[in-house]
Amino acid sequence: MVQITPEERAGVIRCLVEEMEYGTSDIAMAAGVSPAAVSQWHSGRNAPTADKLERLYQSLGEAMERCLPEPPICQLDIAQAINIIAKALRSKTRREHVIKELSELLPSLRLEPAYTVTMEYIVLHSLRGSSPHTWSSTTISAACCTSS
Repeated sequence: MVQITPEERAGVIRCLVEEMEYGTSDIAMAAGVSPAAVSQWHSGRNAPTADKLERLYQSLGEAMERCLPEPPICQLDIAQAINIIAKALRSKTRREHVIKELSELLPSLRLEPAYTVTMEYIVLHSLRGSSPHTWSSTTISAACCTSS
């Protein structure tokens, strides 16, 4: 269960008043408190208790859903998301889709070469005893994403 701070609880009330355009008397009636208590919550001098937020949630449903803070993302969530993206990157079609989606989410993301292999490197490598490789292009590059 995620605990929200008194500042976040007061922020829910500010959201209901300022963004969802509920009146203090409407909020007071839904929470079972006086309009003066709601005014204190709205100003940040006080914060609603969990039971008052629960009553508001039962009465105002979707508006409360919009005003509640996002739950924090944990390391496990991040690891799972990266694992899913890594699996998607194995397919060229999915890789292009992932890069496109990330580019839209992160406009500063740009493609840059991660490495470049030139024919000179291949020849030098083959002279050192490695098996020679032939490619039709003189330069091979792989794209990588960076953020500026």
